[in-house]
Amino acid sequence: MKFRALQDPNTGIAIKSFWTSAGGFEPAPSELPTEVKIHGQKYRVWYHTDIYSKGSKDARIAGGTSIQWRTILVDPALPRHMVLDTLYHEMMHVYMRLAKDNGKLLGLSDELEEQLCAVLAPAILDILGK
Repeated sequence: MKFRALQDPNTGIAIKSFWTSAGGFEPAPSELPTEVKIHGQKYRVWYHTDIYSKGSKDARIAGGTSIQWRTILVDPALPRHMVLDTLYHEMMHVYMRLAKDNGKLLGLSDELEEQLCAVLAPAILDILGK
């Protein structure tokens, strides 16, 4: 399996945090956003069917976030509830990282951040009735 950096579909510039071996960008699933606003900043939401966190077949992920690129990636091939969960999970990462950068969550490890996002995303979906 050969991997390449995922590329911004508008500019062709490589997003070095994410990799792909195949698949491609898909239109947003019905009623799901292509853009979200977090702390006043717009983040693009892209849907891609083959996302990896490393150039390794063992690193397949359901979604990912790039603060630098203001981009959230989600695999639209997942069941709808998982797509929603992944979208909110990735949005939570943005909130957590911005809070860490602003000194509000000092000492929050990446592992604990991941656990918090995994707990909070489905809770938010329940609260919103999705």
